[in-house]
Amino acid sequence: MKFFSFALLASAVVACATSPTGSGTAGDDDSMSNGGGGSNTGGGGSNTGGGAISATDYLTRMDQKDCDEAFTCQASFPAMTGETFADDFGASAQDCYADAAAYEMASVVETEITAGKIHFDGTAAAQCIAGITFGTCSAFWADGGDYPAACDTAMVGTIADGGACVVDYDCSNPDSYCLDTHQCGAEP
Repeated sequence: MKFFSFALLASAVVACATSPTGSGTAGDDDSMSNGGGGSNTGGGGSNTGGGAISATDYLTRMDQKDCDEAFTCQASFPAMTGETFADDFGASAQDCYADAAAYEMASVVETEITAGKIHFDGTAAAQCIAGITFGTCSAFWADGGDYPAACDTAMVGTIADGGACVVDYDCSNPDSYCLDTHQCGAEP
């Protein structure tokens, strides 16, 4: 699921969490973009009733949900990583949102959708956002949230490992990232 979880990804506590596909967790930055087709419908607007949303709205809302849950669970943040909560999520939810937006590069993602490198389904994206749930804080720190199947088809990368990429979402392999070499592959 390629989506925020940059803060979760940044946190060593959840760096090993699996994708929502089959496990219902969201610690992996890549799994959102994989797992199915989806239509290349990057347009849309804000969603108030389950209709399609834009890729930018999708990424923003996903990140806000993760940031909000992190701040809800801040008191139980596991300090075993050697980093503080603020190191991983910022001093405020607003800091977390800003860091997430910088990581996501929504305008680049929108360009990649237009170029056909990412398939985006705005209706699945809205269903994904609406269906996200969080359990206990300890479960959040261990595995992230529970993500519905729609999350697997909302944003799907088309670039195989070894292919040229610009953002993580370009990669079709759920375990791959867009590496510093601008090729999809597993993180070292």
